[in-house]
Amino acid sequence: LASLEDCKGACAQNASCRGVEYSRGRCEVWTRHQGVQTVDACKYLCYAEPQCQGIQYMDDGGYCKVWIRPAGIGATSLRLEFVLADPSAGDAACRGSHASDNNPANYFLAGGTSIEDCKQSCREEPLCKGIEYSSGRCEVWTKPEGIQAVKSLGGFTCLRYSIAGMSSTTTPVMTTATTTTVTTTTTTTTTSTTTMATTTTTTQTTMAPTTLAPTTTTEAKNCRGKYAQCGGKNYNGEKCCIYGWDCVFVNDFYSQCKPAQLQARSFAVRSRCCESGLFCKFDNDFYSDCRPTEGSTVAPSTTSGPTSATSSTAATTTAATTPTGTTTTLATTTAAPQSTTAASTSNSPCQKGYAQCGGSNYQGSTCCEDGFVCKASTDSYSQCLPNVTTTAYTGPSTTTTQTTTTTPPPTTTTTAGPPTTVSTTTVQCKRRYDKYGGMNWKGATCCEPGWWCVYQSPCYSQCKTTTTTTPYAPSPGDQRADAQFLMQGSFGPTRASMMEIDGVGYDEWIHTQIALPASLHRAFYRKRAAPQTSADGALEKCSVGSRWRSTALSKADVGKNISVQAGQLSVAGRLRTELSTSSTWAAMSYEGYICELANNVMLSQDADCANTQSRQMPLPWTAAPTAAGATFEVLRPGTLVLKEAQANCQLTDIIQSDVENAGTFYVHEPRLVLVENTLEAPASSETWLGGQCPSVPRSFVNEASCKLLPGCAPLEMRGVQLDLNVSTLEKFFQVSGRYVYAVTDLLTTEPPCGVQQSRWKRLDCSAVTCTATALSSSDASLMHAALAEEEGWLRDVNVDCASVPADAIVEVNGEFFQHVHPQEYNVYDFTNWVSEHPGGPDKIRQWTSKGFILKYPASHPMGRWASTKALTYIRPNFVGRFGDSMSFLGLPQTLQTFPLATAFGALESFNGFAEVCGSAGEVANDLDLGHQYSFHVPDHPVDTGFDVDYDTPAEVPDLGRASTWTMLALEAPDQLRQRMAWALAQIFVVAPDDATARHTEMFVNYYDIFVRHAFGNFGDILREVTYSPVMGDYLTYKRNRAFEGLPG
Repeated sequence: LASLEDCKGACAQNASCRGVEYSRGRCEVWTRHQGVQTVDACKYLCYAEPQCQGIQYMDDGGYCKVWIRPAGIGATSLRLEFVLADPSAGDAACRGSHASDNNPANYFLAGGTSIEDCKQSCREEPLCKGIEYSSGRCEVWTKPEGIQAVKSLGGFTCLRYSIAGMSSTTTPVMTTATTTTVTTTTTTTTTSTTTMATTTTTTQTTMAPTTLAPTTTTEAKNCRGKYAQCGGKNYNGEKCCIYGWDCVFVNDFYSQCKPAQLQARSFAVRSRCCESGLFCKFDNDFYSDCRPTEGSTVAPSTTSGPTSATSSTAATTTAATTPTGTTTTLATTTAAPQSTTAASTSNSPCQKGYAQCGGSNYQGSTCCEDGFVCKASTDSYSQCLPNVTTTAYTGPSTTTTQTTTTTPPPTTTTTAGPPTTVSTTTVQCKRRYDKYGGMNWKGATCCEPGWWCVYQSPCYSQCKTTTTTTPYAPSPGDQRADAQFLMQGSFGPTRASMMEIDGVGYDEWIHTQIALPASLHRAFYRKRAAPQTSADGALEKCSVGSRWRSTALSKADVGKNISVQAGQLSVAGRLRTELSTSSTWAAMSYEGYICELANNVMLSQDADCANTQSRQMPLPWTAAPTAAGATFEVLRPGTLVLKEAQANCQLTDIIQSDVENAGTFYVHEPRLVLVENTLEAPASSETWLGGQCPSVPRSFVNEASCKLLPGCAPLEMRGVQLDLNVSTLEKFFQVSGRYVYAVTDLLTTEPPCGVQQSRWKRLDCSAVTCTATALSSSDASLMHAALAEEEGWLRDVNVDCASVPADAIVEVNGEFFQHVHPQEYNVYDFTNWVSEHPGGPDKIRQWTSKGFILKYPASHPMGRWASTKALTYIRPNFVGRFGDSMSFLGLPQTLQTFPLATAFGALESFNGFAEVCGSAGEVANDLDLGHQYSFHVPDHPVDTGFDVDYDTPAEVPDLGRASTWTMLALEAPDQLRQRMAWALAQIFVVAPDDATARHTEMFVNYYDIFVRHAFGNFGDILREVTYSPVMGDYLTYKRNRAFEGLPG
């Protein structure tokens, strides 16, 4: 431009111009407007301006006008536009009714390579509600409800196609809200007579309705494209143009789509101010409302909503003087919104606390009883809610109403009551932390000095302390800030936690959380573990709480042996039902396995259920049922619980009861009983099973809980020596019913040379031919030296020989030793295998009558001995080598019972006191909660017989710890403690492979270290982690794959 003045003129012609830069004919028109880059930013400028009536916003340059004209915005032109569905989400994909709703029915795919092409596809679709665009992929959303949610995803853009302002041939009227300002000044003088003078100033302004300039509305249709015809005589097509183009009249026969002039968009924005005593409470992105501020001494008036004519009511406070000269402030009342232009005056009794006191079409009293004030919740409903500070009064209220219409002048009607007499009553204020108020509260409404009433819910307020000298009033609530705080201090906000923290304050919430008792994971797990079992520790039939079911089989029986013989059906050796002559099972003679339970039962004679047959589900029945003198209760349909039994109870495995239906048979379902032995309440001989006391050793963790209790057995049994001979194996069976055998006739095919240990058995040359195997001189020398170092008739050696065959015989000092299988003559506890053996339990039980020496059948391949079942049910129960001597304390835990200890002299009679110590989280199980988590029991190591219908029950045993953690993260009240424990667990990590079904309780007990010490001493955590067997196992060389298969 030729001059600076020409450059200024160019700025004047640009509505977005904010300044110019001019130099030697070069003119820059600056349109940058810092801070108003979006329409929302422009709206917030309006919120900050008390006189704001609306805004105008232009995308070009961020042009924003904040209108303060009393009559409002004179005219506006609004249009369809693309706006971000959620500006706060950043890059995001569109969703339907919630963040996971990506139903393909919500949209269709459109062509195009750019976002502008995608927008054009939306403009040409009449039902378009918005678009989602990402890397050339365009979704045109046509869901009738529109885009209601988004999901944050990098590289995605979600835009709503919304009508920001296309007005139609109708003329909308925007009526500004009536503004009422009430200023109250109170002066108090303390003399022998108390005087309270109140001055009230009321300012009322009523705005005339504002009419928007009429324009033409165009809905989203298949509008005409660029420069296309859009009108004219005899033209029958669409008369609208695509976004950015206007239909321009050319002549009577032709109108054309031409580029549109950029227009400003206008928005009416209401003030976000609340009257005295209220604050603006954010509820969601679309709604905030005015709520009471705790500690307010002003009873805010309600404001009528829009009616058929402009109507407003001014609240007036009137002072009445008693004959004694005392001035008392009367209650301030406000006329409720009415459907007509005249407000009514009522002398009806005031409403009770929490009753309705206003709203559309409400005809009752609009005042509230002492201690409550009428608050508007919506245009349709007002309610009497607690007012923290109130003034007691008697006598009718004074009501002032003022009605304004658009034509006649306002009229005022005032009704005053007779003089008011003030009575003084002495009230005993509530003490600290006492309940102060709430729905139906009739007690005192004051707190002791230094303590203030804190509103917590409509049903409860409480006297709480504050560090200030004024009543405690929480800052205006912000749900977004509350939610962010709870995301950091818990596992996420819930409706309950949001209500709990609302108005309480973060410091108090933290102190409350710290004071809550710890929700231990071990306790949660144990309460919900009640597996079926036939081992020691099951609840006896005549014990209160014993469980009975109306089906002969349950999910816990899947995989177990089933036997149908001589009119009886048994599972794992336990009777489930007798078979009547009418039963479809009566004629069967069957040994096999239970493969599946549904409406029918699937059976197979193969352990792997390769060939199955379907049978009708059997029901319990017996020819001689018992249930006399016992009282049962229905736990759930088909399941009874014994509530009371007589002293001489003689219940059998099958009973008959009429509790559910007359004559129904039930079979006993033995459940494992866990006994409580916590740090707070160590078990005694009366609570522990069998009259004995627990043997938890003293440690730095539980030493404070240890007690001396009478009648308890010693904590440690004596380590007497046992010879693993036939006599000892027979005693295991006779005393405790354990099937403990030495196994023989295992075939070996692997040579004894190498890193693996080899076993050699001394031969009885009087019974067999003893001939040494020909070996090289070096191998013979190595074998002779290794065997000569050992003693006994079974010798285990490691020899790095070169070529010694399997089954070789070597002579050592005149004795001959033969190479045998590494487990030959090992002693195992086969009790668990009795119920799991494919051929039935009798095939394992028979060896009790054959010298307790189990001979491995020659017909069985050796692969069975190394199978998964053998590794699960037999090999872990290793006792020792047959013929060796060992300590009683070296026996497996299943054999270290008190009866066996007594039988072998390892337990002496003890009538004195013994020390008993508790264990953290070792609570009793709750049989009413059923069996929800896998719990290892000796007779059924793989536990899948749950009382809960899981989708994948086979995977649940390994998920016990994860499920326990998840449920406590979701439901535990001490959320801050749980969140802190989770953070600590990320520091002191152990391998998840160690938390299998057998180690779930061990792992959750380890995790509880962090739960118990979440707010304690870090040194205590380090100490307990150091001594934890879970961490010790994790830090050992066990399962170290780096050295697998390497020599040495």
